Amino acid sequence: MKITDQLQLHRPAENSALTIGVFDGVHRGHRHLLSRLKAEANHHRLTSVVITFTDHPRGVVHPDVAPMLLTTIDERVALLRETGIDLVIPVSFDKALSTLTAREFAVLLKEHVHMTGLVVGPDFAMGHRREGDGTTLAALGQEMGFFVEMIEPLRSGEGAVVRSTSIREAIAEGDMARATAMLGREYSLAGTVVRGHGR
Repeated sequence: MKITDQLQLHRPAENSALTIGVFDGVHRGHRHLLSRLKAEANHHRLTSVVITFTDHPRGVVHPDVAPMLLTTIDERVALLRETGIDLVIPVSFDKALSTLTAREFAVLLKEHVHMTGLVVGPDFAMGHRREGDGTTLAALGQEMGFFVEMIEPLRSGEGAVVRSTSIREAIAEGDMARATAMLGREYSLAGTVVRGHGR
C-alpha cells in the first residue's frame, strides 16, 4: 500500500502536531519526546499524531545491517496508544519512501495529516539521504506553515542518551537491569509456545 493510502486511512479530522520515527521499544526516551508532543498539541489545540514505521529504515536502505527490533509493530502501536497520543499511524518504510526528499515528505504530511507542528529529537532527519536536518526543516516550516520543535534527548543516570540501540546492546550482553532502566519496564518477548520432546 502506498504511503498516501496509509496516511489517508488514518487521516485526522483536525490540524495536527506530529512526530515521526520507528519508536522501537517505546522506551523512556521516546516517552520523554511524546510527553512534549502532547504538551505542544494541547497548547496549540492540535491533534497529537505519531507516525511509526513498520520497517526499520536501516533495514530497507542497508538490509545487511538491519537491527533486530525490540517490539513488533502491533506491540509498538499498543504501547504508543498507552501514552495518550490521539492518533498512531503505522506506515511502511520502503524503497519508494526512502527516495522522497524532505520537501516531498513534508508536502505529504501537510496534505494528508494536516501537519501544523513537528516535534522531534536533535538527531532527527527526514528525506532522501537524511537531507532534512533541523535547519532544513525549520526553513521548510517557515515556508509551508508548520512549526518545528527540537527537544533534548533523555539521558540515563550515567549521562548516556537513552536509545533503542543501547537497549539492544544491553540485552545482547545479558544486562537486563540496564535494559529495564532504559525501557522503563521489563523486557518481554511474544511468541507461540510449542511442545517439545518432553525430555
